[in-house]
Amino acid sequence: MTKGNEPINSIPDLNNHPSPWIGLTKREYFAAMALQGILADGMDIHQHLEGHASKAVLYADVLIKALNETQP
Repeated sequence: MTKGNEPINSIPDLNNHPSPWIGLTKREYFAAMALQGILADGMDIHQHLEGHASKAVLYADVLIKALNETQP
């Protein structure tokens, strides 16, 4: 069962480049992806940095919870 704190051991790379995500936990990876999406919006980026970071972690936690609930 995924808890979110396991390290990411491998992410497929079609060009055989080392992955920049190796060493991150799944939670950190999901949060980074969520933050990337939040910041891509471009609105109020500098005014709410801490709020955006907190929201990204919350999204990561919700995703991990949902994934754990769907596993047999």
